[in-house]
Amino acid sequence: MEIFTKKSVKKTAEILFFLTACIKSVCGADSKNDPLKNFKIDFYSGSTFQNFEHKSDTWGAKFISPFSQFRFYTNNKNYNTGYEIFTGNFIKSVPLTIKVGNLSPGGSLSKLNNPLLSTSISPFTSAGTSASNITASLPGYSAFSKPLSAFGQISIFPRALSLSGSSRQREFYIKKVVANLWSSSENSEPAISLLTDFCLSGNSSLTCASTFGFFDYESKCSSSWFSDQNFYHAGKHLCTLNQAAYTYGKFSTLISVASYEQPDANFTHIYKTENKVRIANFTLGSSVLYNPYQNVMTSSQKIIDPCVQLKNSLQYQFRGGKHLPIFYKAGINSYVNFNLEKKEHQAKLSAGFQGTSALMSLSVYTTANFDFTNSNQQIQSFDFDSAALTIKNTLYCQKITTGLTASFTVNPDKNYQNLTTTEKFSASASFNKNPKFTADTSLSFTQKNNTLKQSGAASLCAVWTKKHLSVCGKITVKADKNAN
Repeated sequence: MEIFTKKSVKKTAEILFFLTACIKSVCGADSKNDPLKNFKIDFYSGSTFQNFEHKSDTWGAKFISPFSQFRFYTNNKNYNTGYEIFTGNFIKSVPLTIKVGNLSPGGSLSKLNNPLLSTSISPFTSAGTSASNITASLPGYSAFSKPLSAFGQISIFPRALSLSGSSRQREFYIKKVVANLWSSSENSEPAISLLTDFCLSGNSSLTCASTFGFFDYESKCSSSWFSDQNFYHAGKHLCTLNQAAYTYGKFSTLISVASYEQPDANFTHIYKTENKVRIANFTLGSSVLYNPYQNVMTSSQKIIDPCVQLKNSLQYQFRGGKHLPIFYKAGINSYVNFNLEKKEHQAKLSAGFQGTSALMSLSVYTTANFDFTNSNQQIQSFDFDSAALTIKNTLYCQKITTGLTASFTVNPDKNYQNLTTTEKFSASASFNKNPKFTADTSLSFTQKNNTLKQSGAASLCAVWTKKHLSVCGKITVKADKNAN
């Protein structure tokens, strides 16, 4: 039985128009809050071809008003739908947001599912030091795998509710309080988060956030005689994430503790701290994660081994150019994962240079991956795993914007007898008129064991906009080929 039919979509759209008309009558035709003034409809249609054979068609629409949003997309009998209602444009002090549909969770829930440090080490980014609560985004037309879920958020801004003028002179006060509720058809119990943002003084602040919920897990059994995990039946376990973020001037720090109840009823804890400081033109970042427990099962049933993870970054920024300002950035980033039960560990290193102006942007950076072993607190071997060099260039003109990207990756095997190389090239061009045309193309070549694998993709997108209406059409062609 199909839940989202054409009839139900039409009915939802009619309700949306009816609610908009009701608020318009309340606000008045000449009101600055006239909902129809900011009402917008976006239509999308796209086709994908694989090896020049038709693969799928995607179409849908997005309806936006000052108090709600509705999205509907379909692809090969798969459906994405989402509805959001929010009061932030009308009630500033206590805004409310409600979302339902095929939502994508994020924020603290993503960190609870996977508390480990990110293995992505761009040389132009530093440590993230902001506490987060549960977030959710409405579905798009590119993925159709999210289950039905619901999300609610209520925010309170105490200063906006205060009737005392003297309270505005205090250095210490509560900026905002945010409460969230997330419920998914994949999990029998909802998850809850609470975030409170404090102002301590003119240049310091403190944010505290907590996320918790009971999450389902499947039974664990193994057919092998020996297993490093004990057998357990399906059940639920309590998972929590507590965060405290402190900022003083140009220094900021985030301390996180993720706690997970295991099937044996014992609790395990993963500790993490992320720090960042700006000194003159330098930005230094440092992150440390420590997990002393074996086989920690997170809220997403991810199993984490005992480990210590380190991540450090350094960026230097300066400005050049007299008539045309150019902003330069040079950076280096490193990541190390020490497995506390094994002798094999991983390390990553990246470095790059970036220049940005009103006319162009150029980035050149390289990334290297290593594996190393230690014994008796001494490094026994240090093996090169892979390396990549990437060059990106973007030109900004009044009528057209172009971009070029080239990357080269080399990956030897453990014995250094065979070598795998990959070259990737991509180009894009956007014509900044109405309708706006964007063309993208990419090519990839991989050589391994005297075998050449080729793949490519090209797309053409056109967007036409007229006041409250936007129409987007896209065609994508993909191809791959193996040759000896």
